[in-house]
Amino acid sequence: MKLINKYIEKYGGLKVFLIMLLGLITLNIIIASITDINQKTFVIDGLRFKYDSVNSGTWYFRDENGVVLKAYNNDGRRNLTIFSGTLIFEYKDKVIRQVNDLSSMTAKTYVNEQLLYEKELLSISVSGSYPPEESNKIDEVFETKLIREVIAAVDYMSEVGIVNLILYSCFLIFLGTSQVAFPRGYWHLKYFLVVEGGEPSEFFIFMTQLTGLLVIAVGLLIPIFSTFY
Repeated sequence: MKLINKYIEKYGGLKVFLIMLLGLITLNIIIASITDINQKTFVIDGLRFKYDSVNSGTWYFRDENGVVLKAYNNDGRRNLTIFSGTLIFEYKDKVIRQVNDLSSMTAKTYVNEQLLYEKELLSISVSGSYPPEESNKIDEVFETKLIREVIAAVDYMSEVGIVNLILYSCFLIFLGTSQVAFPRGYWHLKYFLVVEGGEPSEFFIFMTQLTGLLVIAVGLLIPIFSTFY
């Protein structure tokens, strides 16, 4: 904190604010871009897939060999959720359908019209008539992993996305940087109606700047936190 105040005294709060803000926003964009790429990419059994595009509710991914994976639902919605009647995934010679039945809260998964398994929609693992060892086997099936990974990637792009990550982060970074560079300004803003001619204490300045650093840290960590979405 002493180093920051030294630079503020030497160069002025505005110059320190602008330099810090530019540097932190640049760092934030880099972190958000890396996070965005990771969220749009997934690996199944050693095969890497990455997001390609979306068109008319159909999501396109490509594997490392350039083979296209298509994902969509039968009601034309952009999102792939359990509220869609049927989720369809087309990859190579396979057509995978997850039929969601909200009345019984079950999902049946078919591969080329043959039933692969049935599970409860809101359960983490497959339940019902399957013993634990069988549930684990089903969770490791290629088709199960593909459905899970594609839905996670689409959820991220539909609900979060790189633009929202950067906007949320930049707002917090702006707020935190202003607290670090202008702690006295915050004091006057808070008490200008009740105090005349006063000055903030060293403790107030320290706590304001410390809070600002914590806010900046949260802003920079938002893209990382999004990986747990």
